[in-house]
Amino acid sequence: MAKNNKLCCIFCTTPYQIMTAVNIKSTTNLDFDIYIVNQFPNSQGYADRLKKTGFFNDVILIDAYALRLEADRSISMNSVNYKINSLYLYLKNCLSLEKTVKKYFNTDADYSRIYVSNNAMAGRFACIYSFKHKNNTEFIHYDDGNGSYFDLKTVYEIPLYDKICRSVIFGKSAAYIQFSKMLYFPELYYSLNGKSESIEKISISKDCDILSQIFPLNESQKISEPVIIADTYKSEEFDDDGIKIYDSLLSRCESVLGEENVIYKKHPRDNDTSSKKVLNDMGVPFEMLCYNEDFSDRILISSKSTAVFSPKLFFDQEPYIILLYKMLEKHIKTELDTDPYVEYVKSTYRNKEKILVPKNGNELNDILSKLKAITN
Repeated sequence: MAKNNKLCCIFCTTPYQIMTAVNIKSTTNLDFDIYIVNQFPNSQGYADRLKKTGFFNDVILIDAYALRLEADRSISMNSVNYKINSLYLYLKNCLSLEKTVKKYFNTDADYSRIYVSNNAMAGRFACIYSFKHKNNTEFIHYDDGNGSYFDLKTVYEIPLYDKICRSVIFGKSAAYIQFSKMLYFPELYYSLNGKSESIEKISISKDCDILSQIFPLNESQKISEPVIIADTYKSEEFDDDGIKIYDSLLSRCESVLGEENVIYKKHPRDNDTSSKKVLNDMGVPFEMLCYNEDFSDRILISSKSTAVFSPKLFFDQEPYIILLYKMLEKHIKTELDTDPYVEYVKSTYRNKEKILVPKNGNELNDILSKLKAITN
């Protein structure tokens, strides 16, 4: 890796973040190294395609598990064993920070900016290292979907154990590194949280050629079904009773709208191999599918995934949206107020009656009966 004092870098742990990295580079017109952390399927394929485009200065694939940056995710992230192992690895890597970071990070590069979107360890350690050793590096949190707007504690605040570790090992200032924000929709953030800071806006890239090279789509990825269920990672979102209720609600939707008319968009980390008809997106972000098709007459169903809002927010398409979260509120693990986000997106719709949030079974049945005609 060559030294370049004008470089920025960005860490990505999902295909969505890679798409956003392209948009950030296009928006800022700066040179970037991109670090891809292998926490999603086919990360090697993405890295290979990115290298071929030459769009980024350098493309670095990080094996977070071989380097012991992350705990093994074959066990539940909510389990005690996973949490203990994660804490152990964090402490171990903090105590040998320079040795750890130099295994995957270009420490010779004086990056002017480091962009991260979550608390994945690779990006977190790189920020701590740069804070300690570099004088003029800016740190930026970039858009990672719904959490960037209304799950502020999880997305923007480091956990208490992390603050304590940083303060003890690196000094108190390392626990309070200042980050600015760069988001697709600053106005949405302001409407939910107030305008207490200036946020840089990410523009949607017009470079279709680059995006199509990174996210190649074929005929099998086109969606013929009128109903798309944006599934969730059930064990993370719901308690055991909630999972049963959620499954029964989706079964009801399939029954009324017609199983042949429904296809599932799986959560990126969901490895369930059920018999459901699943969208063959090959890890392509849902936003890229919207980029290539018009979703205005589709029905999108979810518990509260903001992926269903992407057609409107990114491309001004207005599909019907059914959100089931009010029927599951007692069983959702995360304490987030989804209503303000929904109301904001609804306010941007020309036909506000296309966003539907049933509170009980009767309301859901009425909605499904009215929409059934669209699937015929």
